[in-house]
Amino acid sequence: HASSFKSLNDPFEASVELPSEDMKGNEWVITVKQAIYSAGVYSLVKPLDGETFPSNELMWAHYADSHKGFCIEYDLDILMKNLSLRFDSRCLINVSYQEDRPEITSVDDMDSIYLKAFGTKSRAWEKENETRIIFMTQGIKPVVNGAVRAIYFGLNITNENRTAIINGLRGRNIDFYQIER
Repeated sequence: HASSFKSLNDPFEASVELPSEDMKGNEWVITVKQAIYSAGVYSLVKPLDGETFPSNELMWAHYADSHKGFCIEYDLDILMKNLSLRFDSRCLINVSYQEDRPEITSVDDMDSIYLKAFGTKSRAWEKENETRIIFMTQGIKPVVNGAVRAIYFGLNITNENRTAIINGLRGRNIDFYQIER
């Protein structure tokens, strides 16, 4: 699902410096705001250096319902090829973490606008080591067979949920792993 930036859990998402659109010659700001507000964000996490995937405890706690959920491992090349051919994917961004908000100016093209708006987060989020696929629109983006490599089940997932996922993905050449203490 490619979410709107307003529905993401960081209240400072897409916080960029823009000049006032009321100033003469700054009508382009309206177009930039429309692009940012209509964009969809598909968030992915890469393992940190020296980390074995998927062992980031904070990610399991925050995004997998305290280990009651699961994690999907993608083949990013297959995923991106599918999304760029069939959908409105705009770009792949490795998020950078810094304290200063980026400034968007009239000379920025749409790729650099998306990079600044969706590719910069404060250092408080650095542990996420996030990669994002930015779409021109929000909503469900189906994933082609072959893009999912593996499913990792959290410590506290129910047997019913694990069985339903395995049965639903049977025959798709996907590996399944159970996280253990």
